[in-house]
Amino acid sequence: MIETIFIKNIATFDSVTGVKIEGLKKVNFIYGANGSGKTTISNFILNPSDSKYRSCELEWENDEPLTTYVYNKQFREQSFFKGDIPGVFTLGRATAEQVKELDDKKEEIKTLRETAKEEKRRIKGFEEQLKGETDRFKETVWNSFSVPNKTSFKEAFKNCGTKESFKNRLLQEYKNNDSKLISKIELIEKAKTIFGERPRVIESLPLLDVDRIKEIEELEIWGTAIVGKDDVSIAELYNKLGNSDWVNQGQKFIQNETCPFCQQETINSDFKKQLEDFFDETYKNKRKEVEIIGVEYQELSNRLLAQINRLEQRESEKSDTKLEWSNFKTETELLDSRLKESQSVMNDKFKEPSRKFSVIVLTDLYDHLNVRIVEANKAIEAHNEIVKNFNTAHRHLVQSTWKWIIEEANPTLEAHLKAVSGIKKAKELLEATQRDTTNKGIQLKKKIEELTAGTTGVEFSEMEMNKVLESYGFNSFRIVKSPKAENCYQIQREDGTLVETTLSEGEITFITFLYFYQLAKGGYKEDKVNDRRVLIVDDPISSLDSNVLFVVSSLLRRYLDEIRSEKGNIIQLILLTHNSYFHKQMAIVDGRNQSRTDTAFWILRKGRKWTYIESYGHENPISSTYELLWSELKLENNKSSVLLKNAMRRILEYYFTVFGQFSNIKNLPDRFKTIEEQMICKSLISWVHDGSHDIADEIHVSDNDDAVTHYQDVFRAIFDSNGQLGHYNQMMGIKFENEIDT
Repeated sequence: MIETIFIKNIATFDSVTGVKIEGLKKVNFIYGANGSGKTTISNFILNPSDSKYRSCELEWENDEPLTTYVYNKQFREQSFFKGDIPGVFTLGRATAEQVKELDDKKEEIKTLRETAKEEKRRIKGFEEQLKGETDRFKETVWNSFSVPNKTSFKEAFKNCGTKESFKNRLLQEYKNNDSKLISKIELIEKAKTIFGERPRVIESLPLLDVDRIKEIEELEIWGTAIVGKDDVSIAELYNKLGNSDWVNQGQKFIQNETCPFCQQETINSDFKKQLEDFFDETYKNKRKEVEIIGVEYQELSNRLLAQINRLEQRESEKSDTKLEWSNFKTETELLDSRLKESQSVMNDKFKEPSRKFSVIVLTDLYDHLNVRIVEANKAIEAHNEIVKNFNTAHRHLVQSTWKWIIEEANPTLEAHLKAVSGIKKAKELLEATQRDTTNKGIQLKKKIEELTAGTTGVEFSEMEMNKVLESYGFNSFRIVKSPKAENCYQIQREDGTLVETTLSEGEITFITFLYFYQLAKGGYKEDKVNDRRVLIVDDPISSLDSNVLFVVSSLLRRYLDEIRSEKGNIIQLILLTHNSYFHKQMAIVDGRNQSRTDTAFWILRKGRKWTYIESYGHENPISSTYELLWSELKLENNKSSVLLKNAMRRILEYYFTVFGQFSNIKNLPDRFKTIEEQMICKSLISWVHDGSHDIADEIHVSDNDDAVTHYQDVFRAIFDSNGQLGHYNQMMGIKFENEIDT
């Protein structure tokens, strides 16, 4: 059964609030004028999966969608009279015994359905109990164990900051935690240290790379005199004077025979040859070696100082440095100074290779610095071991904390788990029973299908429809089995020709309703005859005379009675109509309006732009067509000129032509005394005819509020000019003028 219809963002239903029809019963009457959205509702129920209804929703009882049969304009306008029509399978060949057996089986399946429904309700009750117990437990443990201990055991409660997560962690720890139980006092003391700021792992420091620099400092070349060749005649003089470095430097100033030192012409080719021999390749290579080693030493010194500088930057930013920083810094400053001294000595050696120099070997200083780094690394290693143990200690303390919480919460936990276990066990037993009920229903349904297979056919629907047609004078055509297609009908004239498009609108409406009436109790297939279904009937009496309207009403009343007595497969009826007489024919029970709990009433109303709905519960709001037309005029929020025009025209025609002396409302202007008043009245007559007979005009041109108000005044004036103001006031709910004065 449909419980709620929510429709919006389509046709006259706005995209924000839409219209919600909720609290639907077995029998539902929705009254609404043309253009108020009735057909939109029926089309949506017919095909709710259509993308244009993506903003709309249908809610079914127990989330169980049923087969829906919809009679509306779309059903009537389909290609129903051209060629073959699908036959309707109904029970027609069943014997009395077979019918009784089927009825008995249907009663059984109905009982099973009610049983399954009750079981589902009880299962849902157990689910609500589980949720209630879980919510109660969650609140209890949160308020009793999380809130009071949040400050002391913040680290233990990490990732448990919500009631749900705390509850889940507690249950998990209860199941898996086997830690040793310690007291809360001891937990708090340990938490002060272990749950404080978490130490971090420190990277070890790299040792200073000084092997090569130490080798350079220890080279013998620095204390070895580098001189020229001894067997050259001038070698003895240079060695005696010890000025070979001075002479070597002066060579580059020799340009000609003039000596660069004494400025005498003493330089000859022999002297030049002796100089070249004295400063031979061996001398040059030794001097070059000094230069290369000196450059290398300088680069290594710079690299070493850069390494020390990086180390200083890293350690100076850390609060947990393990290096003896003040002593280390003093020693590195000394190292910087000594390295510069050594570089200066090496530069001097390059300039004066014949001199013997002493380079300070800094091995002790290097070793001392590296020892400090090694000691720092030992401290770092010890620290990292503490960090490693800290993580273990932290994990153990977290587990111990939860062990204490479990112990404290044990009565609450056991009571909760016992309650949950009991509810789940009862739920599982009921679910097993429900499965048995479902299986019985499946087997029973198969049995019904087997019984139905031999007792259904399309012939009985054909006979019933023809019988009704003949009873009401539709003798010019009849429904016959198709000679071509199996289980199909054709509509033929007496001479055997197909009716094609020759039926009148009234005949089309009547024959399509008879077909729908048979479909509502049968199906297009044999296995669908016994399916439970919902009927949606939208204005089935368009273009019908009063006799046929009575027949349609009578036929539908049979289904209405079956629905209320729960005897057939139709479990719900939603009737939409704009005809108040038909509405009364269907809604009035035993000659009077009755408030029934299985019946609900609504009125759809169309404002200037959007449709809205009014619910009347179990009370029928429709009294008569004439009164309903006046109620349309009285609605303050009715700004649709089309509906106003239609209501005004029908009131004038009904009151002044049916009960009055006018043959046509176009004669009403004659009662006005002046030409101006007659013209105004004629304008109103033209206005109401235009709006009520061509509803599409409002799509293109909408009357403004001033025009509507103006013609409402003219409408009142018509009653006043004909001496009928009292009737106008009575129908509009206005006190008579002489009553206002008293």
